[in-house]
Amino acid sequence: MNAIKAGQKIETMVADYCEIDIERPGGVVETIRNPNSYRELNAALFARFVQATAAAGKGKVLAYRNIKKTAAYTVTAADAATDSTALIERAMRAGE
Repeated sequence: MNAIKAGQKIETMVADYCEIDIERPGGVVETIRNPNSYRELNAALFARFVQATAAAGKGKVLAYRNIKKTAAYTVTAADAATDSTALIERAMRAGE
């Protein structure tokens, strides 16, 4: 593993937003962005959307997509002293 250096830029992919496709009762397929302000969905959350939408009679949930973006971080002298690349990436994901 290469040591990080102060001033170095680290880029990582973070969740930006998610979309879900819903076939409404009239047959129209609608794409909804950031349902309930979620930035990222997983299989369990998607299953909840499927169940809740069907129970409400609002249509059939077809699919979801997690859209990511690149986030950049400039390494500080303190970061370089501790050489904590993994910790920095975890902190960036939580802060974006």
